[in-house]
Amino acid sequence: MKHFALVFVMSLFVILYVWQNIEIMKIKLEYKKMVRAEHVLAESNAKLLYGLEKLRNFGSMESNASRHGLSVIKPSDVIVVKDDTGKVKENDKEDK
Repeated sequence: MKHFALVFVMSLFVILYVWQNIEIMKIKLEYKKMVRAEHVLAESNAKLLYGLEKLRNFGSMESNASRHGLSVIKPSDVIVVKDDTGKVKENDKEDK
């Protein structure tokens, strides 16, 4: 009986040691998978930022505008509207 308990305890330690190593390997594999996903996301983010900066470039804006039928604004295209509703006229002062 004494030897049975010793063998049982040693077997239990071996099983726990193996189980611990299996769990560590699972964690390492999951970590590597997350690192690969991070690299993919970082590369995708860099491509998106490049595309955004490319579209924000003034030359790119002008070419997009000309492709869609827009042209450069000329002074003859601007219409100035004067609004006199906020001003008080001389006649209105006398009536009050």
